Amino acid sequence: MSKAKPTILALGLMMLKSPAFMLLLVSGYLSLMATLIVFTYAAQFAMRKGLDPNSATLVLSIIGISNTLGRAACGAISCLPQLDMNIVSWVTILLSGVSIIIAAFAYSKVHYVVACALFGFNLASFNVLRALVFVELFGLENLTNCFGLNMLFQSLSAFSGTPLANVILLYTGGFQAVFLFTGSALLLSGALLIPLKPVLKWERRHKKVTFP
Repeated sequence: MSKAKPTILALGLMMLKSPAFMLLLVSGYLSLMATLIVFTYAAQFAMRKGLDPNSATLVLSIIGISNTLGRAACGAISCLPQLDMNIVSWVTILLSGVSIIIAAFAYSKVHYVVACALFGFNLASFNVLRALVFVELFGLENLTNCFGLNMLFQSLSAFSGTPLANVILLYTGGFQAVFLFTGSALLLSGALLIPLKPVLKWERRHKKVTFP
């Protein structure tokens, strides 16, 4: 007699017991939080760097254009089966964190704009490659559940990210602290993905979580 398939709710709760899956969810939470904070404060920080209001607004467009180019690049490399998409993800997220920290200490308008452009380009992997990582690690049959839980964590990120940045701005009085916090969050987000496969292997070896 075959076992009954678990319900969607039971499967979701089962996946939340997976340390590897939780690493992915927390990493996604931090990445989206950082993205929203940068888009909220990039133009204001640019004016502190000496750009006029019109030029400062263009920084957002530059981030968007570089992010579009980054998505195209991620789409191209995703066709290369020899590449590990998880490695590409954490390397690019770490680079985006470094870019924002550089932007925080940028001593000229050009350096600030270039750093923001690099942030937008590297963070493209967060959106484009996440589905591939889900499938690669947890199987195509679990993609829907992975995405649903991922969206839940990202909605929490959208609610908490900007208010947290406002608190930092209120107590420090400068955008530099906000960008340093954002860059640190991205560095942590990328670092959480580094042990992902070893943790998943450990789970399967010890049968901590069994995905259907």
